[in-house]
Amino acid sequence: MRLMCFIFCLILGASVPSTCFSQTTCCDSLGGCDSPFCDDLGLKRSRTATWSAEANALFLNSETQSSRVLGFNTTDPTESLSTSDLDFGIQSGFELALRREACDGTALELKYFGIDGWDAQTQVATTNGDLLQFNLDPPVFVTAGNSLTAIATSDLHSAEFNLFRPLNNRIDLLAGLRYLELDESGLIDVVGAGVPTTLTARTSNRLYGVQVGGDANLFHGTVFSLDAFGKVGLYGNHASQVSQLISIATLTAADDNSVASFVGEMGFKGSVALTERLSLQGGYRLFWVDGVALATEQTSTTTNSGIQDAGSVFYHGAQAGLAWSF
Repeated sequence: MRLMCFIFCLILGASVPSTCFSQTTCCDSLGGCDSPFCDDLGLKRSRTATWSAEANALFLNSETQSSRVLGFNTTDPTESLSTSDLDFGIQSGFELALRREACDGTALELKYFGIDGWDAQTQVATTNGDLLQFNLDPPVFVTAGNSLTAIATSDLHSAEFNLFRPLNNRIDLLAGLRYLELDESGLIDVVGAGVPTTLTARTSNRLYGVQVGGDANLFHGTVFSLDAFGKVGLYGNHASQVSQLISIATLTAADDNSVASFVGEMGFKGSVALTERLSLQGGYRLFWVDGVALATEQTSTTTNSGIQDAGSVFYHGAQAGLAWSF
């Protein structure tokens, strides 16, 4: 009852009596929300309810957690192509957040971030006329041309809704819901062969789940503050893939599956006050996803439709932006 009352008070704070968010009481004017609720954890932070918004630029590096040989020359295995040859590097994106905080520190948060267009390309020289093997299931053999060209792309989007509750004056605990999309595509082209051959794969992951975590204030001054954060969550992932072998004829394999996935995130953020309400902030984050279908890990052919959905991706990088309270 108390939790529901505080959520109600948090959302409708602007329309309830002003004493609801006075600097010394919490929701005294709403039935069922007595001031001892704030005293239970010693959380009278002596502040009014506030809104805050953030806009950040993200610069994240994407790294897959496995290395697999995709294809090689059966005569000279040193002429090979593997997933480790594909480096996505750093790609920019953005993050937006909106937060409503009550006088006792209880808060609701909506957050979204997205990065489109990670792109990796590589080319490996091959001996024209030799026999190439692609490590599919079953293996595919084609005549080599002058080289193998590989291209891969990846997009990541995340939306979350979190409820924060102070543990003490420095640590806030959170519980929330999160939705995450991870889409990838891959292409391998046999360049200069007598019989043109191309392999393609597209994967889609839709993750829905719950997460828990917390924020910790490491330092708080009049101008500068430093915070650390961490989250972990379990998700149901609907993963799908479509693969094609395009040569004399086009052969297609497709499959999908529901799998349990894990998402973890941690990092730190520093903030410098520019005015009473506006702050400049920057930080670094680590973000990893386990239990997803990746384009470069698909091995299906038309004779054996299936999906590889146990992949892992690790992201890390910097962020910088502005925070405004109102």
